Amino acid sequence: MHPEAPIRRIVLNCACALFLIGPLNTAYSQTVYQPPLCPQDLISANRFSSDPKTFAETLQMEFSKLVEAIPTLSPREMDWLEAELKANDGTRAVRAVSSKEYAIRQVRTHAVSIRDGLQQLSGSRPIASVHPSIQWSFLTAALIDWGFQENIDRLVLASVISKSAIPSHWMAYNGSPFNYRVRESISIHFTRVANHVLTCLMPQVSNQK
Repeated sequence: MHPEAPIRRIVLNCACALFLIGPLNTAYSQTVYQPPLCPQDLISANRFSSDPKTFAETLQMEFSKLVEAIPTLSPREMDWLEAELKANDGTRAVRAVSSKEYAIRQVRTHAVSIRDGLQQLSGSRPIASVHPSIQWSFLTAALIDWGFQENIDRLVLASVISKSAIPSHWMAYNGSPFNYRVRESISIHFTRVANHVLTCLMPQVSNQK
């Protein structure tokens, strides 16, 4: 073997590593230092505040309204649901997941969790010992959860909650001329919310100490 071969191999390996890591470092730097992208027309059209705390307060009020409209399962209903889900029987499990009681439990649990997180982010509740960027990340994932949106749709169809209990701008695509399902309209709205959080709010909170 040529005496310089090991050195060339080391140099080549380092160059390959830098080639691969370089774009990641660049992407990371752009993510951390990217200035907030808060277009004025998007904010005005969707009433999205560019201030993280103000935005959290608005969402908190909307979810508080939703939570108030969702009934609480009785102990008997909870016992039935738990028994069906734990029965180790596929037919009973499908029946449970398809039930009104399951949809109520899932939507209420999910909505309460989101509301409580927003209370922390808005400052109206003692904040958890996690960085705001992590809280906003988990919140965004919760908002665009398909099951949450689908179960809201089911509760509306079953007349468990009325459309009036859902903030009107969540339902903007449910009426004319679009006539989308409740779930689809809510999905469109929260996709826009998620985009706002990721491009406008996250750059602001990412560098908070």
